[in-house]
Amino acid sequence: MAWTFTFFTITGFLSGSILYSALLPRLLRRVDIVEESDDHNPGTANVFKLSGPGLGVVCLLLDMAKGFLPVLLALGRVNPYRISFALIMAAPVLGHAFSPLMKGHGGKSIAVSFGVLLALCFRTAMVWYLAAAFLFFSLVLVIQPHSCRVIVSFSCYSLFSLLVVPFHSFVAGGLLISAVVIAKHLSPREFSPSHFQVSLFGRRKRLPKHVS
Repeated sequence: MAWTFTFFTITGFLSGSILYSALLPRLLRRVDIVEESDDHNPGTANVFKLSGPGLGVVCLLLDMAKGFLPVLLALGRVNPYRISFALIMAAPVLGHAFSPLMKGHGGKSIAVSFGVLLALCFRTAMVWYLAAAFLFFSLVLVIQPHSCRVIVSFSCYSLFSLLVVPFHSFVAGGLLISAVVIAKHLSPREFSPSHFQVSLFGRRKRLPKHVS
C-alpha cells in the first residue's frame, strides 16, 4: 500500500510540474508569458491577457486537469481517508508551484488547486467552499489587490473546512494546498498590505492607515 501512495504522490507532482500556461503560448503564439507579463507568473490569467481568451480557456482547463486527474485516479486505488492522502492532494499543487521544469520557480497554483478539490466533489464540498469564498470576496465584499483577495479566500475556506469537513485527510490536504497558495501570494512583489482595499459590491474605499 505504501508504494501505491508514493506512486500517486510522485505522479501528481510530475503532472503539476507541467506548466501549460508557459508552454502552449510559447509553442503556439511565440509569446513568453513569464518574460512579458507584469508579475512574471506562468499562470492562466496572463495567458488570457497576452494570448487571448481561446488559448486562455485551454490553459485553464489543462491546469485544472493536471490536478483533477491524478487525484481522481488515486481515489480508485488508495484509501482516501488515510492521512497520507493529504500528500496526494497537495502533490500537483506543489509541482505547479515549484516546477522542476522552471528550476523550482512555478506558478501560483490557483487553477490546479480547484482541479484537485473538484476531483473530490462527490465526497466533500470543499471545492464549493473555495469557490464561494472567491465569489464573495470578488463580487460582494470586494478585496483588492488580487493577492490579498486570494489570501483571504483561501484562509476563510481553510477555516470553514476545519469546522465542517469530517475527513481528516481531506482537511489536511486542503490546509497544505492553502499554505502553498498563500505562500506564493505573500511575495513582496505581489503582497501589498499598504494598498489593501475593501468595498461593498465594488464601491471602493481604502481602509484608513494606522496612525502611530
